[in-house]
Amino acid sequence: MPICLCLFIGIPASGKTTTARRIVSLAEEKESTGIVVNHLNYDDFVQPETCYRDFRKEMLDRIEDYVQKHTTLEKSMVLIVDDCMILRSMRKEVHSIARKHRLGYFQVWFRIPLEKSIERNRMRVNAVPEDTVEKLFSTLEDPVKDSNVDTLVI
Repeated sequence: MPICLCLFIGIPASGKTTTARRIVSLAEEKESTGIVVNHLNYDDFVQPETCYRDFRKEMLDRIEDYVQKHTTLEKSMVLIVDDCMILRSMRKEVHSIARKHRLGYFQVWFRIPLEKSIERNRMRVNAVPEDTVEKLFSTLEDPVKDSNVDTLVI
């Protein structure tokens, strides 16, 4: 059955994880839709003492594993991939997986003012350092400009 990769993009505390969890919860409540929604969150397996490039590779491997394990199932599936994905090259790698397996693919950009992100981030149990949030904000390459990709901005 069809699998659709949905890439959630945005700086920390922009609402990606909260929204993904809510969508998964709603899908579970409405089993009659026949669509299974799963959430792969980078923060669930990243560890501070390890190189982020290694974890980026692990994220891609996890997406590949998910696709390979679920392509033969009878239900339609959506995999929400939740990560900052600030660089176009990062997003392109996920899009390449979708193209390789002929999957649906779209991106959701959680565009939020820096000040709002910092405010929300301060309320988190595991807050990201503010200078990191600022750096991610200033480095983020506009996802709307990604070629051959549908991007929803919220």
